[in-house]
This record gives sequence, structure tokens and C-alpha cells, in this order.
Amino acid sequence: MKRLFLLLILILAIASCVPVVTFNQPQPEGVDSLTVIPRKLFGQYLAKNGGGLLNIDRNFMILHYDYDVKQPKDSIDWTNLTPEEKSKYRVVGDSVIEHITDVDTLFRFSEDNVLKKFKGYYFLNSIYGKHSWMVHKLKLEKGLLTIGSISTKEELKTLDKINESPIDTTTYQIKFTRKQFHEYIDNEGFSKVDTFIRIRPGKNTIK
Repeated sequence: MKRLFLLLILILAIASCVPVVTFNQPQPEGVDSLTVIPRKLFGQYLAKNGGGLLNIDRNFMILHYDYDVKQPKDSIDWTNLTPEEKSKYRVVGDSVIEHITDVDTLFRFSEDNVLKKFKGYYFLNSIYGKHSWMVHKLKLEKGLLTIGSISTKEELKTLDKINESPIDTTTYQIKFTRKQFHEYIDNEGFSKVDTFIRIRPGKNTIK
């Protein structure tokens, strides 16, 4: 029954674009928050898949999306599109290509965003609701920046083994001690990774 519950949580989270797991407070517990983003992270990074450009400065991390989406031409309801909407599409044979541009603030210092450093990693904590925090793991090594999240069924099983507190059934929320959080990291936590290649260091970057 527990295994089915974990799988259901994962499916619902992916379908509704909500975090698979939240924590009851910024992680890790008992570690001081940073007041600025460290200079060694400053710079401009290109997504490994080529679909975005990440800019990091002392107070923010902003991702600029820029990519093409290809789909069958008959999948578009052309009759209900305005001329402006139609101009966003480019027809190539039996397919149509839509160019997507967007901006997403991954992190900006505020009461709702907390940055911590622990065991060589940086942890981006963003508030999701009352006593509910989304957490991502960030690491920069040899010009490659990775941002890890929790999204797999295997990770949920690991969380379930380490967690000792009752689980909130309305959302898969975890209450970890610093020791438990460390154990989770050592057990391949935050395994879904997006990779960025630094193409331009910040002016004050420590190499």
C-alpha cells in the first residue's frame, strides 16, 4: 500500500506541475543562510540542451528560455488564431515550429527565498506555502553548474526510509534533521539534474 501511495504522489505531482516533495523549513536545518550569492557562481551559463541561458549575480538567478517546439501541422486550430498568434508559427512540410521565449526567476533573495551552503553544495529554498519549502541542490564544478531536484520514485522510497516523522497526506512533506538531510544527500538525493555550461564568468567571479 505504501508503495502505491508513493507512486500516486509522484504521478499527481508531475501532472499538476507541483513539487514532488516539500520540506517544512529551509534545508538543511541548523545551517546559517547566506546573504548574497557567492561570487564564484557569478556568470552566464548555457543550458546543456541549448534551450536556455542562465544569468547569476549576487542577488538573483534568472533563466531565459529560447527554444523551438515542433508538432504536426494539423494539431493547430488555425481558424481560431489571430494574425499575431499565427506569426509565432513556422510551417515546415507537414510540421509546424513554434519559437518559445520566456523568463523564469529561479532565485531572488527575499523572505521567500533562502540560500544555504552545506557539504560543498548550495541549496535553493523557495517557499511554496505555509511551512512548505521547495528545495533544489546546486553545484559548480569545472565550469559545469548542475541544479538537482527530487522527481523519481526511487527517491521517494529513500525519503520514506530516512523520514521518521508522520507524512502529511495532502502533500508529500518532509521534516528532516540536518543529519537526516545529510544522509539523503549521500543516498543520491536530488537526482534529476539540469546541467549548464559556463560561457561567461561574472566580473567579480573567483575562478
